[in-house]
Amino acid sequence: MGDEEFVEFGGPRWPRWGRVGGLVLVGLAALVLVAVRVWPGQDSTQAVVAPWPSAQGACASVHDLAIVSSTPPKERTGLRVLLGGDRVRTVDFDGGPVATVGALRPGEFGDVLGNGLVVTRTCALGGSRILRLGDGEKLSVLGSLESLLAGPGGVWVVTFPPDTDHGDGFVRPLDSDRWTRLPVGFTPYAVSGDELVGLLDPSQSGPPSRLVIVSATTGRKLADLGQDAQPVATGIGQIVWTTGCDPSGGGPCDLHRRRLRTGSTSTYRVPRPVCCSGVVSPDGKLVAFLLERSTDDPRYAGHPMRPSDIAVLQLDTGRLEIVPGIELPAKSSPGLAFSADGRWLAIALDAGPRIRLLAWRPGLQLPYETGPIPGQVLRNATVAVLAGR
Repeated sequence: MGDEEFVEFGGPRWPRWGRVGGLVLVGLAALVLVAVRVWPGQDSTQAVVAPWPSAQGACASVHDLAIVSSTPPKERTGLRVLLGGDRVRTVDFDGGPVATVGALRPGEFGDVLGNGLVVTRTCALGGSRILRLGDGEKLSVLGSLESLLAGPGGVWVVTFPPDTDHGDGFVRPLDSDRWTRLPVGFTPYAVSGDELVGLLDPSQSGPPSRLVIVSATTGRKLADLGQDAQPVATGIGQIVWTTGCDPSGGGPCDLHRRRLRTGSTSTYRVPRPVCCSGVVSPDGKLVAFLLERSTDDPRYAGHPMRPSDIAVLQLDTGRLEIVPGIELPAKSSPGLAFSADGRWLAIALDAGPRIRLLAWRPGLQLPYETGPIPGQVLRNATVAVLAGR
């Protein structure tokens, strides 16, 4: 056959000029593609990263949300919880009803403290009230307060004269009129039995301050845990705190547990900085807290601190476990509460117009999650376990 004789299948043959033009266009397209991939300043491997999710919350605030992977419950947990927010509700985690147990005033948000106690707050940060969950699971009003500390051994009212800068604070049991003067510059943040845990700054000039333990009945300082100490959790006759944690630099630090009755102390090495929002299990064997993540998240670029995980430390063995499937933005504060037997950890998360309620135990690849619960919280979600298996 001659050079012009060949066989084509399909449609009619393009003329030679058309075929040549088509090859030229294909070549140009290939060159453009190569140029785009190697052009200075272009990173062909850099994928477009979605921004960190956020939502508008209470008081017209906008804040970052947790990133969660979860699954519907596949077994009974036995958990019933009291959930704070713009309504105070009981929730049966295993599919039972969500019931509002008390109506709050317009603009009020309830923080669940445990022991069936709720403290209200508002966007204006004034007019707080204390409520108690009583018979028939209805809230009753106990009064108006400046500050309240609730622990397994009792409830204490804390007040500071309005004309001083935390100079002379006073504390009394909720059911008593007997006030005890606190050390100058002492600001308590938690109580276990009749022992207050807080920061002491006698000069009232700000950091550095010292973490100390003070008797709520005598006002006497019982122990000084140091200037570098940062509180993590208090409860069940013990206090947990850290030393040497540097959120801006990462790296390992030490977590300590002190038994308040005996003064004995244990120290645990943790791989990354620890944050607050901790909780001790009712049997005193576990503590849950926030642990900074080991790697950066590209969705969280530009923030000086990394996102956090929820971690659970077994105090008897020192074993540290990470709750899988939950990534928290820096400085967030989830609601955490253990079941009565310490088997389950209930987790409440602020999700803007709703609240997410999860439960996790060791061995689960992902936490269980209930259906969405409509409602808003003021700054932090709070939860308390009413009953557990």
